[in-house]
Formats: sequence, C-alpha cells, structure tokens
Amino acid sequence: MTSKELCLLGEIVPADRAAEIGLVNRVVPVSELDTVTGDLVDRLAAGPAVAMALTKRLLTDGGDRSISEALDAEAAAQAITLRGDDSREAFSAFREKRDAKFTERL
Repeated sequence: MTSKELCLLGEIVPADRAAEIGLVNRVVPVSELDTVTGDLVDRLAAGPAVAMALTKRLLTDGGDRSISEALDAEAAAQAITLRGDDSREAFSAFREKRDAKFTERL
C-alpha cells in the first residue's frame, strides 16, 4: 500500500499492517497501552528540553530548506546545544555511568 493509496482510498488499515508499512511506530495490546505510553512520556520528559526543541524545529523545517540551508541550521542548533549546561551534564553522566539529569528549559 502506498501513501497515495492511503490518502485517496481512505481504507481502514489494521494495526499489524500499519506497523508493517511504518504508518505507526509500534502496536501494543490495549492492556499495555497506559504503561507503554507512560514510559514514553517519562523518557521524553527526562530528555534535554532545549536539544529536543531544536531537533523538532529542524525536522519540521527541513523539508522547506536546501541541503546547504539544512546543514547550516543543524550546525547552529549543535552550537546552541553544546554551549549549554545540559551538554556538560550529558558528558559527565556518560563518564560517571549514570543517568543524566537535564535542567535547562526553554
């Protein structure tokens, strides 16, 4: 099934087929949905907020940029991220073999 077929035909796609074609990230039983969703939310909330926001912006804007513009935007985002406290915390946590505790917020 192609993306054109999905858009034009509007057919119902079973969960296993949706996972197979990459339409969804994962399929879990309803009984595990709250646990899996909660774990994902916890992982996202524990991440470096500034780096994640910049990554989201790069992904959103990437389709509207030339390769040169995209590379410049990525370099700028990396420069911002590497100057922050969260970057130092990530390196320290890696060296100390512990989970990082990110504190920077937007």
